[in-house]
Amino acid sequence: MRKTLLMAVMSCLLVNPLMSQSVLANAPITAKPTPPSYTTPLYLNDKGHAYVLASINGVDNQPMIIDSAAQQSVLPLSLLPALQLDPTQLDTTTVTSATGTNELAEGVVNQTMVAGATQLDLEYIFTDMTGLNLPNAGEPGLLGHDFLNNYCVDMNFAAQRLTLTLGACDKATVSTLHAVNIDTSTRFIRAQAGFAAGNVDVLLDTGAHHSFINNTLAQQITDLQVIGNEQTKGLTAHSQPRQVIEGLSYQLGSARVQEPKSYQADLHVFTQLGFQDKPLLLMGLRPFRQGRLVLDYHQQKMYFRQ
Repeated sequence: MRKTLLMAVMSCLLVNPLMSQSVLANAPITAKPTPPSYTTPLYLNDKGHAYVLASINGVDNQPMIIDSAAQQSVLPLSLLPALQLDPTQLDTTTVTSATGTNELAEGVVNQTMVAGATQLDLEYIFTDMTGLNLPNAGEPGLLGHDFLNNYCVDMNFAAQRLTLTLGACDKATVSTLHAVNIDTSTRFIRAQAGFAAGNVDVLLDTGAHHSFINNTLAQQITDLQVIGNEQTKGLTAHSQPRQVIEGLSYQLGSARVQEPKSYQADLHVFTQLGFQDKPLLLMGLRPFRQGRLVLDYHQQKMYFRQ
């Protein structure tokens, strides 16, 4: 099975048509229950990754990077023995990451819990995560769409906390933030950003510190400056070259975003997603790291403050 990494609740009130209006008027009004909400410290490492500590099958304090571009969550291969998974629930799968494609181990984890927010029987990818080692925390995993999409995900960097609320976000808590429409139907967070040449497709990747643009978009921007060359290493251990650039600026909703550092590259995953000839911005976490980023999967909105 090929995977790419990088619930409506209905209620109805039935009214007997013979019931008098006076009875209806005197019927008690049931208050809408407050959805459960869970808060935990949000950490940032020296590479710009935002992570929390989770309990995975009872293994506590497992660091997990918040990764909106991972369609499926990921755990270090070294953690596999401690999880004591049912051997019948282990398999291999073909995984496409930012820089390449590979066969990786896959297994069903019975319980994933972050500060009380719990999801059961998630399928995890298992791979070597030593390249992302966190200071004083060890090998991290990735908390992806399969976990995150159940919640209003509130990453408050100024307060250094993550809040997960089951279902949609409370509009009162995001009323002072910039709002952007998103589309998560492909299990990615897609949006639009404004450039001089027009609107451009955006993929939000909270697992990336800096943003990436592909070469097609770079050719449409006149004031970019290339200041260096580096390598990007993806989850599948493949590497691709990237150019370090300055001068990336765009309109995101009602806010102007200016990124002091970003990257230009035609990543492998861009081709897999159909953007080999279309402009694309893979938006990282850097624009929000001094403020707040809220993902409302249920209302298809992204809220932020820089």
